[in-house]
Amino acid sequence: MRINVTFSFDDGCLYDFKTINILQKYNLKATFFVANHHNNVPLDSSKIKELSEYSEIGAHTRNHLDLRTLNYEEQFQEIDYNKKYLEDILGKKINVFCAPFGYYDANSIKIAKELEFTGFRTTLDMNIKRNGFLIKTTLQLYPHNPKILLYHLIKNNLKMFLGNPFLISRLNFFELFLFFYSYLRQKEEYTTDTLHLWGHSWEIENIKYWFTFEKIIKLICEDEFYPIYNSEVKSS
Repeated sequence: MRINVTFSFDDGCLYDFKTINILQKYNLKATFFVANHHNNVPLDSSKIKELSEYSEIGAHTRNHLDLRTLNYEEQFQEIDYNKKYLEDILGKKINVFCAPFGYYDANSIKIAKELEFTGFRTTLDMNIKRNGFLIKTTLQLYPHNPKILLYHLIKNNLKMFLGNPFLISRLNFFELFLFFYSYLRQKEEYTTDTLHLWGHSWEIENIKYWFTFEKIIKLICEDEFYPIYNSEVKSS
């Protein structure tokens, strides 16, 4: 069974080049959502252009704010400014958008559609399917507390996981990754289901998670896989 695999990384920082170097080594693809400003050192125009040579670039707002705290006009300015900024640098259309912190509301989705994005990446974890305009994710590359992981399992009503006492007793990022990966490998026919791993390159650096990052990539590469960008994730 060929597994669809996509990666995405938020904010835009110099550690994104470390990320893309690892992914390229294994012929994998990633989408980087780049904001003009955020708490870390943002990428300048030359670095954004360089990153785009090896990856897909997505929009991530101008000032990396919680969109739920902004009215419609303020949200529009945040998203539109960033989209035009990136398009001016790259000379091509930006097709996908991701809200900072994964926080958005109905206005955010409406604006993204008005600005002709083809997809809106969320942080609705524990998913392997795309829901129309919303591009959902599978797991964040971060060692979350087991209680947070269990919350997402319950929230998404994933009975195939909740009914597995062994998994629940050892709930962590790597065990969940193995479970999702094994589930996808068992499918015997073509599927649009996609393993979608996301994170922040600066965060992977801060918590020294590069070894785990490359470890899961090596596991993925043991099977036949199909690398795609976020914009290429298809609806079921």
